[in-house]
Amino acid sequence: MLAASRPKRRLRRGGERLAKIALNETLTALLAHWRAKCRGRPMPARIDIDPAEIPRLLPYVMLLDMPKGRLRYRLAGEAVEREYGLPLAGKLVEEVVPRQRLAFALGTYEKVIESGRPLVCRGRFLTPNGIERVVTRLILPLADEASPSMMILVGLQFPPIGPSPDPLLGIETVIEAAAYEYEFV
Repeated sequence: MLAASRPKRRLRRGGERLAKIALNETLTALLAHWRAKCRGRPMPARIDIDPAEIPRLLPYVMLLDMPKGRLRYRLAGEAVEREYGLPLAGKLVEEVVPRQRLAFALGTYEKVIESGRPLVCRGRFLTPNGIERVVTRLILPLADEASPSMMILVGLQFPPIGPSPDPLLGIETVIEAAAYEYEFV
């Protein structure tokens, strides 16, 4: 767990640069797939997302639903579960996400639910073995035709903190873990 003595984290809206540097090849492919499935609608329906069409992305995705207004992990890919250190299916978000990050995580999901727009966000992540990482989440709304609530498709990546080459901008990007950022895409 993160030390309780750390200063409170800031939630800040990222600039356009966040989406450009945060979306790796996997998250970019997931966003392109989601956009193609919209077919002129604000968002695709859950039924439009066929796992057989995106097998290479599946290890990095989660699907969340909202029974009784609370977010629950419906499924999670093996790379995601490896980073979290436990199986996620069937668990509520508040049962899994540490208290220090819970408000930020729920806040970003709420922004997507309220707006119906995709969002990319980045924040701290502590692995079960104590390694601090940064998690980048691409949060995509899905209509659930079987209920009045929506579902959420999330793609994740866990880049290391520190300098890393940025293939999109052709520069070295320093990934900071001091603040949580988000940006609609």
